[in-house]
Amino acid sequence: MTTQEKLDYRMKQVQESKQKMIEQEIKETKGSKDKIKINIQDVFSCSSFETLWVQCDVVPQLRPHLCNVEILTQMIIAFVNPEETMFFKGISIGLGEEKIIELKKKMWFIFSQLIIQTNTRKLHEIIFRHDILDYLFNILLLDSPLDSMNVHYLREITLHLAKYQAEKLLVFLSEPMKLFISKISNAKKNEIKGTPRFLLLFNHMYEENVGFLIDEILSSEGRTVIDFQKELKQIKQLLANPVDLNNSNKIQAAFKGINVTCWRPSNLDVRKLYVEERFKVIQLTRTLDIIPLLIDGLLEKSTIKCNNNNNNEGGISNKKMKLLKELTVNNTSHVLMGVIFRGKNPYLLKGLFTNCDRLLESSIPSKESSINSFNFSTFEVQSKVLLSLLVC
Repeated sequence: MTTQEKLDYRMKQVQESKQKMIEQEIKETKGSKDKIKINIQDVFSCSSFETLWVQCDVVPQLRPHLCNVEILTQMIIAFVNPEETMFFKGISIGLGEEKIIELKKKMWFIFSQLIIQTNTRKLHEIIFRHDILDYLFNILLLDSPLDSMNVHYLREITLHLAKYQAEKLLVFLSEPMKLFISKISNAKKNEIKGTPRFLLLFNHMYEENVGFLIDEILSSEGRTVIDFQKELKQIKQLLANPVDLNNSNKIQAAFKGINVTCWRPSNLDVRKLYVEERFKVIQLTRTLDIIPLLIDGLLEKSTIKCNNNNNNEGGISNKKMKLLKELTVNNTSHVLMGVIFRGKNPYLLKGLFTNCDRLLESSIPSKESSINSFNFSTFEVQSKVLLSLLVC
């Protein structure tokens, strides 16, 4: 067998094993959500998030079931469409609008803290194995402007996973969305068909949490790329100057802490090919053309699709739209400044220099521009990015 055939065979085994685990985990969890009973008065009796976490009965009820696929899925969907889940369906009937909002905020806090504080490999594997994070990313398919509280939890949970499962998260972000909540229309599904999840973030750059999330994902990508480069270098060194391939202790010592125990020493060439192929996938900024999206955001040319039922028939007001565009410029500049001053991503920097003429042309006011229509605050932000790029 060739090295590629060996890798294909191994990945086929991994996929078959994954499918069996998915089926088994789903089978084990059917009907389990009926065991959870939410005492709504207990939730309302806690006046702060601190007391909610310590005293509320919901926390100890849910904690043992966190690796339950059915219950975990319901928790994630609740961030996007609470009324669709077991936690809110029927419970919120008769409550006023203020009480419903309070209930959502408290339950979202509980769900997010359970996921973040239950920092186990098993939980992380279930989230990625079943694509449960997809339901959270459904937030990005809702009409603008998004609820900042929803996006806050999207950022919080995603960054937690980036800290402990960076490689899996980057692979997840490189692929199109697979799972959708019931309120997402077929037209919306068709519109984003084939679009990598990471690119969906750029539709909502007016939201501060989205800007920070993109910036932090790029940082996580940079760190992961360095780790992959180190491992590739060590594999190549071992293949060029092999130690005793039958001595796993020597192999482990040669890798200086990198976990290769799941690969037989004799299959280092297969491991090398696997890392090389995975390396291409995790480099989002190399495989996805994000520079034009960032430039559009900085130059107020990004498209913001707003909800036409936003309390009036005319949709969102011109004043609100202007504010969203200004926020987009500010948040995009934050991401670009991070790219420029960290300087650890040559592909992004090269892309910025390539688009330098666009920045120059759009940042300099034309003779036809009216003094009243010219946006000085936006011009200031654009100029800072351009100057930073020129001097870096």
